[in-house]
Amino acid sequence: MELSKKAVTSIILTLLLISFSDVVLFAELATANPDLEHDSRPGVSIIRLTFNPDSWDVQPNIAGDGPKAAFMSVPGENATNNNYMYSLVTVRRTAVVFEIVAYYPGESVYAVWLGDLNGDGVVDLAVTNNGPGLVTVMLGLGDCTFSSGLNYSVGRYPRSICGADLDGDGDVDLATANQLSHTVSVLLNKGDATFESAVEFPAGTEAIDICCADFDGDGDADLATANYGSPTTFSVLMNNGNATFAEPVEYETGGRWPTSIVARDFDRDGDVDIAVGNQFGPFQVSVLLNYGNGTFGNIRNYGGANVWDINPEDFDGDGDFDLAVANSWGGRGVSIFLNRGDATFTWHGEYSVERNPNAVFAGDFDSNGDMDLAVTTDSYLSILVNEGDGTFSEDSRYDEGRYLQSVCGADLDNDSDVDLVTTSWSTDTITVLRNELPPPPPEHYLIIGTTAGGTTDPLPGTYSYTENSTVEVTAIPEAGYLFDYWELDGVNVGSTNPYPVLMDKNHTLKAFFAVIPPPLSVSISPATAEIKIGESVTFTSSVSGGTPQYSYQWYLNGSAVSGATSDTWTFTPTESGIFYVYLKVTDDEGNTAQSETARITASAVPVGGYSIPINVSMTTTKPVTSYIALLTILTAILITIKRKTKKKAKM
Repeated sequence: MELSKKAVTSIILTLLLISFSDVVLFAELATANPDLEHDSRPGVSIIRLTFNPDSWDVQPNIAGDGPKAAFMSVPGENATNNNYMYSLVTVRRTAVVFEIVAYYPGESVYAVWLGDLNGDGVVDLAVTNNGPGLVTVMLGLGDCTFSSGLNYSVGRYPRSICGADLDGDGDVDLATANQLSHTVSVLLNKGDATFESAVEFPAGTEAIDICCADFDGDGDADLATANYGSPTTFSVLMNNGNATFAEPVEYETGGRWPTSIVARDFDRDGDVDIAVGNQFGPFQVSVLLNYGNGTFGNIRNYGGANVWDINPEDFDGDGDFDLAVANSWGGRGVSIFLNRGDATFTWHGEYSVERNPNAVFAGDFDSNGDMDLAVTTDSYLSILVNEGDGTFSEDSRYDEGRYLQSVCGADLDNDSDVDLVTTSWSTDTITVLRNELPPPPPEHYLIIGTTAGGTTDPLPGTYSYTENSTVEVTAIPEAGYLFDYWELDGVNVGSTNPYPVLMDKNHTLKAFFAVIPPPLSVSISPATAEIKIGESVTFTSSVSGGTPQYSYQWYLNGSAVSGATSDTWTFTPTESGIFYVYLKVTDDEGNTAQSETARITASAVPVGGYSIPINVSMTTTKPVTSYIALLTILTAILITIKRKTKKKAKM
């Protein structure tokens, strides 16, 4: 249906957000369903795009309480049909969200580069303008905006740009690949982001892409170009050390019409290798290894589909550089090639990004430690979020103009996430997209320590945790030790194990361990005693092992003696009999020990003195008279002896 210029026509576009991974798009004419304007369902945003029949400007009016889609105000001559209006809606399938915050005009803008050109710590921008053969330099203001640009003339039809310190003076210079003059242009930085006039050096035929790296290991940055019109080579230009360059040396690739070139140490041998993307086969991706002196060979070739750009990053987190490949001109996806660690690659999958991907940039857009992808196409900017192993979620799409070309990313507003800049040659605009990732929550430090005799889980050390999270720390005693108690910030907080620490601020937690004491034991003395009623016996105790302090309880004949709770006890029996005494001791840990049992015999005192009992056996068979006769004889002998003794005394 054609839109009439005679009246104001409204298209209602409703975004129903199902989840971060799925967005459903509805479109209705306002006259057909006017109630759509008043949809108040949770999670629904309504974008009303109103056309002014005089100026043909598009004015957005957003209603509803759902997430607001990104959009751009489009000049009237581009807003000619419904299809284009549908493309104005951003489709977000991931939690990564970018917001268009600025547009800058250009003149046949093509390639964009980001970096600090004046040493102020803020990212600046340089962009090539194909038609007039210019590089525009714009200084970053630190808030995703840039100053008005300064233009510098370079060679004819500059298609690519890179930045490095080419003259060794400590600032970043620029170099462009110029397709129609078959040269590279070098712009030397004066130190303040203004540049000397460009100097051109020969490169390969139709140099279409450029990269900077130290290929020969001499400490200065060399250049390499992909030569689209060669039609099968790339060139290496060695730096003479002063930003002048030797004649280009050409190397064959494994395909035809090279479109892109990148430099990384793919085989981990300490020198910089090269990977080239080729638009046509027989092979679309070629990797050539550096022999260590800036010469290349040992080519490895891989398939693709009309490769227009490649980007090297570690996508699977194994420490080597993988490749993301944009398959353009009929291709509809980005291929991932994972490095085996020795500069041989395995195809890991292809991800759809609508039609004709032109450029691919890798950055950690969700700040989770792995590298995501931004891809420009003929229709959208697509964002693919890495799942952590080199596989990617379905893309989110941002419409910022037709025929997007270059894309580059950096932290443009100093909030620690990666923002993006794209170029569109059909609208001659530079678009800045701010990453709307919420800032990470504050973090606090937990310092864990111990005394001798044990460790902890996590191990003793310093850790960082998100504010208001709870961390459980477990004390683990060594053999011969026991866990005693915790100190949190110097205060004894008891012996709960594991101990939960609320990370509301920085904390220091220390586990205290103690030597395991020998087992608790107790003995008493005396072990036995015989006493009379009214007499006393005092028991003493000896305790060893366990954990002081100790508590005591004496027992008599199996029953606790009331009040007998010290380490000694005196017993005074009031009746005769045999008594049994023992002691129970309890230490500070609740351990108990019992002594051996002492035996006490108590007897009564006799009335009228003591007597010796004589036991007479009633079982004897001898007559009593025998004893009497014996006694009589003994008596007579004693009398006789006595008499004789007296007579001698008289004489």
